[in-house]
Amino acid sequence: MSSERLIIGAAQLGQPYGRGARRPPEPDEVGRWLAAAATADVAGIDTARAYGDSEAMIGAARAGAESGPAAATGERPTEAAGPVPIVTKIRPLTEFDAGAAPQEVERAVRASLLASLTALRTATIDTLLLHRAGDLRAGSGRPITVLDDLRRDGLIGRWGVSLGSPAELIDALDVPGLGYVQLPYNLLDRRWCAPEVEAALAARPEVMVAARSAYLQGILVDPLARHWPGPRPADAAELAERLSGLGRELGRQSLRDLALGYVLGQAWVDAVVVGARSAEQIADAARLVGNPPLTATEIARARAELPAGPLDLVDPARWPPAPDRPFEKG
Repeated sequence: MSSERLIIGAAQLGQPYGRGARRPPEPDEVGRWLAAAATADVAGIDTARAYGDSEAMIGAARAGAESGPAAATGERPTEAAGPVPIVTKIRPLTEFDAGAAPQEVERAVRASLLASLTALRTATIDTLLLHRAGDLRAGSGRPITVLDDLRRDGLIGRWGVSLGSPAELIDALDVPGLGYVQLPYNLLDRRWCAPEVEAALAARPEVMVAARSAYLQGILVDPLARHWPGPRPADAAELAERLSGLGRELGRQSLRDLALGYVLGQAWVDAVVVGARSAEQIADAARLVGNPPLTATEIARARAELPAGPLDLVDPARWPPAPDRPFEKG
């Protein structure tokens, strides 16, 4: 099985995650999770310093056991990264603004990378991201210089940024060393269809684009049962009916298949990030990503049938905290 356009989101491994979140899986489950990702030949595993114990859980599973020398001493081994590429994010640089001391920003970036290398038990990171677009400009843009240096030194394969808006994307694409962006995109999100966004992407074809939030935290696969970012709207039943009808019309196997097929049908999307808590969920995602994406005609039909969602809905980073716990950005 090959899933070259699938990246498995690992936020669920290290913390309760999403609306109505469940506890993270046990270590033995994470071992099966990682084996399933390798079997599916996914394009990568997406984690972050801010995802609780996610990096450490992945590192332990990659090492195969916690009783080895590295686990006992806490030292970082020197072997190369494992067969499944890793995408991780430095901790958010929330305490720094554009006027912060560049040297302090550089120390924070390097310290975060070292912590990731130690937790993941690897000597290199395939893709290292800034956790938010604003971090690009911290300390007069020092993160850009540091990330370019880390790539040149061979500690990372490429670097990029996780962002949330078309304006942030256009700004990031102006940075020469950028190699990867992650952004939210789904059936209800029309922001990325603007001509200026398409032009900016077309000018940087070498930049990999990974889309997250294809299921919109589950709303697009079960509108009547999932937790909404606030009271369930009166038209949730209509949305459920429209989604089901569209899925049948386009011959999709399920609403998950419809959501993934729509995102992957965009010419500018290279891969989709799908969160998974179990080996079974990874196998299911890999199977669905292997299906043909929607055609341009089918995408147009989906847009005609489904109304564009408001900004506060289509980007989960803007959702208010869940009642029982803070909401973590994916």
